[in-house]
Amino acid sequence: MLVLKQFELNKEADTFLKISGRNPSVLTFLFSLMGLEPVTNFEANKKEVKFETVSVRYGKKHINIPNNAITGIETGWRKPFSILVIAVVVFLGSVLAYFAEESLMPLTVIGIVISVICFISYFRNKTLFFGVTNGESSKTVWLEVKRSVIENVSIDFDKFEEAATVLNEAVLNSRK
Repeated sequence: MLVLKQFELNKEADTFLKISGRNPSVLTFLFSLMGLEPVTNFEANKKEVKFETVSVRYGKKHINIPNNAITGIETGWRKPFSILVIAVVVFLGSVLAYFAEESLMPLTVIGIVISVICFISYFRNKTLFFGVTNGESSKTVWLEVKRSVIENVSIDFDKFEEAATVLNEAVLNSRK
Protein backbone atom coordinates (compact mmCIF):
# COMPACT_ATOMS: atom_id res chain seq x y z
CA MET A 1 0.00 0.00 0.00
CA LEU A 2 1.19 3.50 -0.84
CA VAL A 3 0.37 7.01 0.23
CA LEU A 4 -0.51 9.25 -2.67
CA LYS A 5 2.06 11.80 -3.83
CA GLN A 6 0.49 12.70 -7.16
CA PHE A 7 -2.73 12.06 -9.03
CA GLU A 8 -3.23 13.75 -12.40
CA LEU A 9 -5.97 12.92 -14.86
CA ASN A 10 -6.07 14.96 -18.06
CA LYS A 11 -8.15 13.38 -20.83
CA GLU A 12 -6.64 15.66 -23.48
CA ALA A 13 -2.94 15.02 -22.74
CA ASP A 14 -0.87 12.26 -24.37
CA THR A 15 -0.03 10.88 -20.93
CA PHE A 16 -3.52 11.23 -19.53
CA LEU A 17 -3.03 9.50 -16.17
CA LYS A 18 -0.19 9.88 -13.66
CA ILE A 19 -0.32 8.32 -10.23
CA SER A 20 2.65 8.40 -7.90
CA GLY A 21 3.01 7.10 -4.37
CA ARG A 22 5.47 6.16 -1.66
CA ASN A 23 5.48 3.72 1.23
CA PRO A 24 3.51 5.03 4.20
CA SER A 25 6.33 5.61 6.67
CA VAL A 26 8.10 8.63 8.04
CA LEU A 27 11.43 7.01 7.15
CA THR A 28 10.43 6.79 3.48
CA PHE A 29 9.38 10.44 3.59
CA LEU A 30 12.79 11.36 5.02
CA PHE A 31 14.51 9.31 2.27
CA SER A 32 12.56 11.30 -0.32
CA LEU A 33 13.80 14.56 1.22
CA MET A 34 17.39 13.28 0.85
CA GLY A 35 16.87 12.40 -2.82
CA LEU A 36 16.69 8.65 -2.17
CA GLU A 37 13.12 8.57 -3.28
CA PRO A 38 11.53 5.13 -3.01
CA VAL A 39 8.51 5.68 -5.21
CA THR A 40 5.99 3.87 -7.35
CA ASN A 41 4.78 5.49 -10.56
CA PHE A 42 1.86 4.51 -12.76
CA GLU A 43 1.38 6.28 -16.09
CA ALA A 44 -1.06 5.67 -18.89
CA ASN A 45 -0.96 7.14 -22.38
CA LYS A 46 -2.68 6.36 -25.66
CA LYS A 47 -0.22 3.54 -26.44
CA GLU A 48 0.74 1.86 -23.16
CA VAL A 49 0.63 1.67 -19.40
CA LYS A 50 3.90 2.11 -17.52
CA PHE A 51 4.42 0.85 -13.99
CA GLU A 52 7.68 1.63 -12.22
CA THR A 53 8.83 0.88 -8.68
CA VAL A 54 12.05 2.27 -7.27
CA SER A 55 13.24 1.40 -3.78
CA VAL A 56 16.48 1.56 -1.85
CA ARG A 57 16.14 -2.09 -0.85
CA TYR A 58 14.93 -3.74 -4.09
CA GLY A 59 16.24 -1.45 -6.81
CA LYS A 60 14.12 -0.64 -9.86
CA LYS A 61 11.33 -2.58 -11.54
CA HIS A 62 9.71 -1.42 -14.77
CA ILE A 63 6.65 -2.94 -16.47
CA ASN A 64 5.19 -1.72 -19.78
CA ILE A 65 1.89 -3.08 -21.01
CA PRO A 66 0.71 -2.08 -24.50
CA ASN A 67 -2.90 -0.90 -24.43
CA ASN A 68 -3.94 -3.54 -26.95
CA ALA A 69 -2.66 -6.25 -24.53
CA ILE A 70 -4.77 -5.02 -21.61
CA THR A 71 -7.68 -7.36 -20.93
CA GLY A 72 -8.97 -5.93 -17.69
CA ILE A 73 -9.07 -2.77 -15.61
CA GLU A 74 -10.15 -3.00 -12.00
CA THR A 75 -10.76 -0.28 -9.48
CA GLY A 76 -12.31 -0.22 -6.06
CA TRP A 77 -11.91 0.62 -2.40
CA ARG A 78 -11.78 -1.15 0.93
CA LYS A 79 -11.87 -0.23 4.59
CA PRO A 80 -10.09 -1.97 7.49
CA PHE A 81 -12.93 -4.20 8.66
CA SER A 82 -10.81 -5.76 11.41
CA ILE A 83 -10.54 -2.36 13.12
CA LEU A 84 -14.33 -2.13 13.18
CA VAL A 85 -14.56 -5.60 14.74
CA ILE A 86 -11.98 -4.62 17.37
CA ALA A 87 -13.95 -1.45 18.16
CA VAL A 88 -17.19 -3.37 18.69
CA VAL A 89 -15.56 -6.15 20.76
CA VAL A 90 -13.65 -3.70 22.99
CA PHE A 91 -16.75 -1.55 23.47
CA LEU A 92 -18.98 -4.48 24.37
CA GLY A 93 -16.29 -5.97 26.62
CA SER A 94 -15.87 -2.65 28.42
CA VAL A 95 -19.59 -2.23 29.01
CA LEU A 96 -19.98 -5.85 30.19
CA ALA A 97 -17.01 -5.42 32.54
CA TYR A 98 -18.66 -2.39 34.10
CA PHE A 99 -21.97 -4.19 34.64
CA ALA A 100 -20.15 -7.21 36.08
CA GLU A 101 -18.12 -5.13 38.54
CA GLU A 102 -18.57 -1.39 39.07
CA SER A 103 -15.02 -1.12 40.39
CA LEU A 104 -13.84 -1.72 36.81
CA MET A 105 -15.01 1.76 35.81
CA PRO A 106 -11.46 2.97 34.88
CA LEU A 107 -11.04 -0.09 32.65
CA THR A 108 -14.45 0.63 31.10
CA VAL A 109 -13.46 4.23 30.30
CA ILE A 110 -10.16 3.14 28.75
CA GLY A 111 -11.99 0.52 26.67
CA ILE A 112 -14.54 3.05 25.45
CA VAL A 113 -11.76 5.49 24.49
CA ILE A 114 -9.95 2.73 22.58
CA SER A 115 -13.16 1.72 20.79
CA VAL A 116 -13.90 5.35 19.82
CA ILE A 117 -10.37 5.68 18.40
CA CYS A 118 -10.92 2.44 16.43
CA PHE A 119 -14.30 3.67 15.11
CA ILE A 120 -12.75 6.96 13.98
CA SER A 121 -9.85 5.09 12.38
CA TYR A 122 -12.28 2.84 10.50
CA PHE A 123 -14.30 5.72 9.08
CA ARG A 124 -11.23 7.81 8.16
CA ASN A 125 -9.24 5.01 6.49
CA LYS A 126 -10.01 4.06 2.93
CA THR A 127 -7.65 2.30 0.56
CA LEU A 128 -8.25 2.77 -3.16
CA PHE A 129 -6.91 0.26 -5.65
CA PHE A 130 -6.35 0.29 -9.38
CA GLY A 131 -5.36 -2.77 -11.39
CA VAL A 132 -4.48 -3.44 -15.02
CA THR A 133 -4.41 -7.01 -16.33
CA ASN A 134 -2.00 -7.97 -19.08
CA GLY A 135 -3.87 -10.52 -21.21
CA GLU A 136 -0.68 -12.05 -22.55
CA SER A 137 0.50 -13.15 -19.11
CA SER A 138 -2.76 -12.86 -17.13
CA LYS A 139 -0.77 -10.87 -14.59
CA THR A 140 -2.44 -7.91 -12.89
CA VAL A 141 -0.38 -4.89 -11.90
CA TRP A 142 -1.87 -3.37 -8.75
CA LEU A 143 -1.61 0.05 -7.24
CA GLU A 144 -3.10 0.57 -3.77
CA VAL A 145 -3.12 4.09 -2.36
CA LYS A 146 -4.32 6.04 0.64
CA ARG A 147 -4.59 9.76 1.11
CA SER A 148 -1.32 11.35 2.22
CA VAL A 149 -1.40 13.71 5.17
CA ILE A 150 2.17 14.93 4.62
CA GLU A 151 1.90 15.61 0.86
CA ASN A 152 -1.72 16.71 1.28
CA VAL A 153 -2.83 14.96 -1.91
CA SER A 154 -6.43 13.86 -1.64
CA ILE A 155 -8.25 11.43 -3.87
CA ASP A 156 -11.72 10.01 -3.99
CA PHE A 157 -13.13 6.91 -5.58
CA ASP A 158 -14.95 8.89 -8.29
CA LYS A 159 -11.59 10.09 -9.67
CA PHE A 160 -10.30 6.52 -9.73
CA GLU A 161 -13.43 5.39 -11.58
CA GLU A 162 -13.03 8.23 -14.07
CA ALA A 163 -9.38 7.24 -14.59
CA ALA A 164 -10.45 3.64 -15.26
CA THR A 165 -13.04 4.85 -17.78
CA VAL A 166 -10.51 7.02 -19.63
CA LEU A 167 -7.98 4.17 -19.69
CA ASN A 168 -10.65 1.77 -20.94
CA GLU A 169 -11.47 4.18 -23.80
CA ALA A 170 -7.76 4.27 -24.73
CA VAL A 171 -7.62 0.46 -24.67
CA LEU A 172 -10.68 0.20 -26.92
CA ASN A 173 -9.30 2.84 -29.30
CA SER A 174 -5.99 0.94 -29.55
CA ARG A 175 -7.89 -2.04 -30.96
CA LYS A 176 -9.53 -0.17 -33.82
